[in-house]
Amino acid sequence: MSFYIAVDAGFTNTRVAVVKSGEVIAYATSATPGRCDKGVDGSNADALQERWLCHLVAQVKSQLSSEGACLGIGISFAGVV
Repeated sequence: MSFYIAVDAGFTNTRVAVVKSGEVIAYATSATPGRCDKGVDGSNADALQERWLCHLVAQVKSQLSSEGACLGIGISFAGVV
């Protein structure tokens, strides 16, 4: 059966969901790095962005291993992009 992946990149959390036949069948959430996270572990903004993007890609890839075919991925961002 086919499915879609929905990504909500919010200011506080990033959520990834798998949707089949209009129902969410899998869901994961993680913290979105923010300005206050800069420098906590010596990271700069570019390093935080890279780490967040790698984590997001890993979450999406883990959902792609589900049975069936992914028909599309929708991504939403908070605020003006």
